Amino acid sequence: MHILEQILSSKTRAAIFRLLFGPARNELHCREIQRRSGLAIGTVRQELQKLERLDLVKAYRDSNRLYYRANLDHLLYEDIRNMVLKTAGYPDPDQDAPPGYRTQSSDTSYRVERMQIEAYRRMTPAEKMRRISDLCQASARIALAGIRQRYPQATERELQLRLAALRLGRETMVKVFGWDPEVEGY
Repeated sequence: MHILEQILSSKTRAAIFRLLFGPARNELHCREIQRRSGLAIGTVRQELQKLERLDLVKAYRDSNRLYYRANLDHLLYEDIRNMVLKTAGYPDPDQDAPPGYRTQSSDTSYRVERMQIEAYRRMTPAEKMRRISDLCQASARIALAGIRQRYPQATERELQLRLAALRLGRETMVKVFGWDPEVEGY
């Protein structure tokens, strides 16, 4: 499974991110995360183990308690923290939209979508371009982290070729770089 899918695929993960990557930068033991999130302890433990394997969280033992905190040194720490902070305090995504209205995304409430659209309308063209550039760069960092995880021995050139293959496709990669991602792997 791709690292992006692993990061963004679960309600449990979102709750843990809110607690560990939020404004308070908490260090919490498993039971406290379970209590604050309202999720089952087994689910929380399993998710924390996955996040620890991805090196997104660090664990340390104090007596008989295992504490978890966000890994501040991880390449994606700032991006995840920014996602958490940007979504903190927004209304529940399940809030109903007016009759007949469908939001652009099924996981965004009508109210949040209206706020987003109004914020985009207030942006200057330069601000919009900067936002797009920031998102593209974050996407590339996430993709590159996944490639590094799958190919830890890869050279910098190979990493860049694999990243380019995700964007350009096989035909262009073969034609321009003489590198076939179907043979080498994406």
